Amino acid sequence: MVLVNALYLEPRATKVMFERMRMRMKEEERGRETFASEPSRVADRQHAAATTTTPEAPSPTAATSAEQESVRSCMSVVSERLRRLNTNSSILS
Repeated sequence: MVLVNALYLEPRATKVMFERMRMRMKEEERGRETFASEPSRVADRQHAAATTTTPEAPSPTAATSAEQESVRSCMSVVSERLRRLNTNSSILS
C-alpha cells in the first residue's frame, strides 16, 4: 500500500496542489491589476465603455462576475479533487 501511495497518489496530489496554487496566483494577479490602476483612468474607461455599450451587450461588470464565478467553480472542483487524493493517501499510509 505504501508503494501505491508513493508512486500513484502522492504525485497526482502534488500535481493538483500546484495547479490550485497556480490558479490562486492568477486570481490574485487579476485582483491587483484592478486596484493598481489610477482612479482617473478607470473612470475614463468606464465612461468610454458606457458610451459604446449597446443595450443587448452584457455590461463589463456582468462579464467580470461571470468570469469570477467560473474561476470559483473551477477552484472548487480542483480543491475537491485534492481533498479526495489526500484522503486516499492518508488511508493508505
